[in-house]
Amino acid sequence: MSIRKRLVKNKHLPNGLRSGKEGIVYDVFLKFKQNNEYRSYCKRGFLSKPEATEHDNSMKIELLKRAQKKDGYQKLEDYLLQWLADGQAVDRWGLNTVMGYQNIVRKQGFLKTHTVLDKGCILL
Repeated sequence: MSIRKRLVKNKHLPNGLRSGKEGIVYDVFLKFKQNNEYRSYCKRGFLSKPEATEHDNSMKIELLKRAQKKDGYQKLEDYLLQWLADGQAVDRWGLNTVMGYQNIVRKQGFLKTHTVLDKGCILL
């Protein structure tokens, strides 16, 4: 398990104040692989083991979600097509702005297979 307990000389209370007494706190240590490199994550000082276990499980889920993403970045083409296809873009930015962006995207060649409607939206 990635949870370790540690003896401290001056344990904190749940309200954040120091108790002045010795006590046990729990630390979470995780090792994972990201982009073919090994990395580690640690968070220290949990007052109870259930609290540390909950944080450990949530971080494992978060790291799995990050690992499942093929790439951390979204391609500009995909982002622009998604943004232009969204009907709220015209309401938020205005028709002329969206049409200007569509002209830029069209010149770059992103819209070869998509149809541009006259309201500033793209029919995918």
